[in-house]
Amino acid sequence: MLEYREVLARPRFSFSAESVAAIIELLEETGERTAAAPLDVELRDPDDLPFLEVAVRGKADALVTGNTRHFPAEYSGVPILSPAAFLAFLMS
Repeated sequence: MLEYREVLARPRFSFSAESVAAIIELLEETGERTAAAPLDVELRDPDDLPFLEVAVRGKADALVTGNTRHFPAEYSGVPILSPAAFLAFLMS
């Protein structure tokens, strides 16, 4: 959650502090808690590994990231999608 809070607060997104707090609160209240299991995979950015581990362990419909280039296109049945691709996925 710390990573989400930090990323959403970046100036390039122009979210107000109140909006970031509301998004974090929504995620905490409605999200599913999942204990990650270590994966034997190397990513371009090792700091991204926990997100992939949680997505795989939680059998996520997708891992949504602005850094798709840091991940394979899909891993263990979990597609890696940009925010725009995820919205298209939701609309289909």
